[in-house]
Amino acid sequence: MKPAGGANHSTPATQSKTVTDAVSGYDLSSVKPRQGRPKTRQPPSVRAREERARVWDQAPVEARQKPESHSVPVLGTSIDSTRLSEPVLSSEAMGIEIGAVVDRLSDAISSREFTTMDQAMDEMEAKGWRFNGSPLYFHESAWKFAHEAPCRLLRSFNDELPDAVLERVIRLLDLGCDPNSSDGDDMSMLMYACKINHPVLAKMLLLCPGINQHKLNWWGKNAAMIAHEQGSVQLFPLLNQAGISLHPANPAISIYEKMRSENNEVRYAELMKQLMEILAEDHYVSLRDDKGMTLLLRAIDDGELAVVDMLCKLEPAPNIQLRDADGKSAFDYAAGIHDDELRSDVLGFLHALRRDSLGTVRDLRKKKHNIARDSSKNA
Repeated sequence: MKPAGGANHSTPATQSKTVTDAVSGYDLSSVKPRQGRPKTRQPPSVRAREERARVWDQAPVEARQKPESHSVPVLGTSIDSTRLSEPVLSSEAMGIEIGAVVDRLSDAISSREFTTMDQAMDEMEAKGWRFNGSPLYFHESAWKFAHEAPCRLLRSFNDELPDAVLERVIRLLDLGCDPNSSDGDDMSMLMYACKINHPVLAKMLLLCPGINQHKLNWWGKNAAMIAHEQGSVQLFPLLNQAGISLHPANPAISIYEKMRSENNEVRYAELMKQLMEILAEDHYVSLRDDKGMTLLLRAIDDGELAVVDMLCKLEPAPNIQLRDADGKSAFDYAAGIHDDELRSDVLGFLHALRRDSLGTVRDLRKKKHNIARDSSKNA
């Protein structure tokens, strides 16, 4: 549905402090606000994975056992160099073995079988495997697990977080899972920590290398907004110190305003391209201003048909359910357009967007129902 927004992480080869070590006795004043927004990280392409696997198979044993630099951060200790003398499995056999371990972990999370989960993670540690290192990073199911599983584990407990779950979330991060892990609504782990008012989890995540603390979810909200909605007052100083604003600036609106005042067609096209690029980085299309206006609502109100057309065809699709501070929807704004042809075109774009969004919402509800059903079975 929606890609899990993430940061371009660097992998410090000498990183040795684990998340567990970092949580205690750390001065959060050293956590600086990010400069700019990271690009959305996508899985390695099939061709890239095949090429890397070929190079991997041809490399000497010693080279194959050393962790490489990838876009996912190293959160725990590096691969044990004492394992260099052990034989390396072939790509096909290793792929099967990795898939089996990942499946066991995934099933254990769904069924809340912590013993099975611990056994699978013990096996990974014994083999020197990490989700952010070869060969797991180039295994598709392992890559997907690393970017979804920690948040799925948190979400399965919703409004409470037992210590046993927190311990295993930390261990998944130490094994190289993504601290920016998010769900179908792009609710990140940090957002869930704010939702359930959990300062320890929030602080732990803010200390993770490469954490995207400014991330927006599909509803255009960041961690600070969610904490404010939930009345999580304990988290306000922590989030403020990390530079997470309750009223973040919207770079997409700034570009849009430049487009509105631009008469040169070439320059307008350049700005349109910039707008599309910035919208691909985060859910700025759903970020509301002080009047509750999103970019889509503003474009409809201004009669900017080209922008409305582009926004309605975005992937992921913008949230058409959002309304302004007075409760007016995108359809309400479209209905107020005086020009019949323009109003008809805008409504056509919105109806197509709503059809796509309804399918997305149905998928989400089905997914939530399945999670609730599985949880009730294992209660």
